[in-house]
Amino acid sequence: AHTEARASAPIDVVDSHMHFHDAKCQKISWLSGKEKELKLEAGSFAREWSEDDLRKEIEATCAGRYNVKRGIFVEVAVDPSTHVSEAKMALKKAQDADSFIEGVVAAIPVPEGGAAVRGFLDKLRVNGELPKALKGGRIVLFGAEKDVMLSQKYTSGLEELQKHGLLWEWCGTPDYLPGVLRATKRFPKVSFVLNHLGLNGGVGVLSKGMDDWKVMMTQLAAECPNLFVKMGAIEEWSVDNPSEYLRHGLKTFGTHRCLAEANWFVSAGKYPRSFDRLHAVLEQANASDDEVRDVFQRNAEKVYCLEKKID
Repeated sequence: AHTEARASAPIDVVDSHMHFHDAKCQKISWLSGKEKELKLEAGSFAREWSEDDLRKEIEATCAGRYNVKRGIFVEVAVDPSTHVSEAKMALKKAQDADSFIEGVVAAIPVPEGGAAVRGFLDKLRVNGELPKALKGGRIVLFGAEKDVMLSQKYTSGLEELQKHGLLWEWCGTPDYLPGVLRATKRFPKVSFVLNHLGLNGGVGVLSKGMDDWKVMMTQLAAECPNLFVKMGAIEEWSVDNPSEYLRHGLKTFGTHRCLAEANWFVSAGKYPRSFDRLHAVLEQANASDDEVRDVFQRNAEKVYCLEKKID
């Protein structure tokens, strides 16, 4: 009976992973020539993406199914020279009642150490205070050493982050998960969020593929109660059976630690695809309406300490 009721009313969503690109504030110089040629292609980093673009796609693809009016902006791996301007752009949007953005995950330079973190945060202060919309930071792990998060500088950066009550997000290929486990356990009072089920690029980098990934995810869930996981961005997983991975993530972390994410603009043209897969897996698991609401809305409100609620 609850399945029919859920199908008849849109699911309220706090999208935990949104990207926008404004060339005036964000410079991306790492794009290859091929990627620049594909600048009109959906999901390309080589073109600008606005909230109006997202709003139009949501209206076209989610009507009657998902009520998406709130989200978390996550840094877009722009050049370090525009990390501060990117953060200020997102924080300014968060002040607009018509914006999707209620929380910002900025490119805080944690890998560079505590002094770098302090310097970055000082540039964001208004009247001496950090903006309430600033929730935490992320620097993608791609290209870094697999144990970079265990270095003295990285540890110092996380210590400084902890002093300010900010969270940290992990984003990398599955072979970074052992280091993520050790670093997360070092800071039990910090909230951590694992992006994209730890599946960027797929499990081909692991000797036993999915089996190794399952072992690591089970260990992370059991040993890191301060770790939450985003369930989406399947366009970046390079796997044939994304639902099987979603089922394992749900089984190990439970509905109280899983967050729905669309990963737009990378998922442009297919905005609700991850939502649809995740919702189907929840229904197959006989999740209650409350559990579905936790995954799609309330867990994000809790993790990111959002003040405004959907009526």
